[in-house]
Amino acid sequence: MPLTRRTFLKQLGTLALATGTVGAADLLCVEPGWLEVTGHRVRVPNLARHLHGYRVVQVSDVHMARFGELHEAMLQAIDRFDPNLIALTGDIIERDSNLEDFDTLCDHLMRTGRRVVATLGNWEHRAKFGVEAIAQMYRRHRIELYVNEHLTLPEGVVLACTDDSSFGQGDILKTCRNLPDGALRLLLTHAPGILEPYPLGAPRFDLTLAGHTHGGQVRMFGIAPVRPPGSGRFVSGTYQTEAGLTYVSRGIGLSTLPIRLGCRPELACFEFVEA
Repeated sequence: MPLTRRTFLKQLGTLALATGTVGAADLLCVEPGWLEVTGHRVRVPNLARHLHGYRVVQVSDVHMARFGELHEAMLQAIDRFDPNLIALTGDIIERDSNLEDFDTLCDHLMRTGRRVVATLGNWEHRAKFGVEAIAQMYRRHRIELYVNEHLTLPEGVVLACTDDSSFGQGDILKTCRNLPDGALRLLLTHAPGILEPYPLGAPRFDLTLAGHTHGGQVRMFGIAPVRPPGSGRFVSGTYQTEAGLTYVSRGIGLSTLPIRLGCRPELACFEFVEA
């Protein structure tokens, strides 16, 4: 029988508890709440002068259960980075999340004063209260949800936002139909497996942001033994794909079991400069 992600994480947690408190403490207590803020400078040829220094923060895979210290740290880091745009790349909630905690998170994101754009992940599609309730919550807090759609921001930044491809109806060609050139083009998606094979005729982007993988959630000797379906070859970090430069976030939260090892939660921050 193949080793599933759920089985692997459960076995690892059991092993850590059985072999010593240090390993168990790291898996259960330290790394899951130890946010890493990663900074990335993206060089774009012929970038319009008014977009030099344009900043984007990616918030992915929060798997919101209960608002706590990790989320406070995330919001403080967003304020320090002072982005022009906050991109939510799916799985902001869990299947059993409650609307009250989701409302709290959305309220805090709105209060940052930044523009917030969201896409859907697989867990939004599987949430007990349904996608429409999520969309209503986003609208209430002026968070813009786009599903297989694109938009152009006043600064000339073009955002293409797909549905999730692992559980939803992600469609790059539909998303990019009549896509304008724009001064800067970004693709927001959830599961990175949508990028390979890349659809014939689909455009390239200056940066693609994805999540879903959690970086494997557990990495040993730099290797992530298991990742969720829809991950493709991707684990975390920077890749070159047919879509262009691609970044896969490790995400903020946890799924399946509340453990991380060698794979801290991540808030990814991007600044665009001319190549």
